Amino acid sequence: QGGKLDVLVNNAGIIRGSGSLEESPEDWRLTLETNLIAPYALTQASLPLLSKSPSPAVINISSVCAQHPYDTCTSMAYSASKAGLDLMTRRLALALAPRGIRVNGLAPGVVVTEMWGEETELISASVARRHVLHQRAIREEEIAAAALYLASPAAACITGSILNVDAGYALG
Repeated sequence: QGGKLDVLVNNAGIIRGSGSLEESPEDWRLTLETNLIAPYALTQASLPLLSKSPSPAVINISSVCAQHPYDTCTSMAYSASKAGLDLMTRRLALALAPRGIRVNGLAPGVVVTEMWGEETELISASVARRHVLHQRAIREEEIAAAALYLASPAAACITGSILNVDAGYALG
């Protein structure tokens, strides 16, 4: 009843499909529902609690796959959903600024998680050439550190930004 929410992190993400024209409409629907529509709905539902916080922030986890049609991004639906999330992040930043709610996004490079399943060795091999800074996958704790920064008072003047946490993936 009297609670508040200081930070909302929309970290939903699924990958369905092969990156080809063979991706099914069902794969697209499920991907868009999870990666784009759910973050919007959760943000919308959280507004009453966020409005009670002295420094509220929304952080949407996107992907560098939203920024360029990389051949290593394995699903058209995933890339499109994350590109939509980036634009939604900027639109929400505009809409929520009058309420003092900051909205930003993080765009990781490849973070090897359970979502990749048995492809981990294949992903690790291809990551070296894309992550030019460290030549390794991004670690989950590196994404968490960037999210903590965006949630902190140090980022009080940042809204509508998409921060790449990609070890240079987007450069090449």
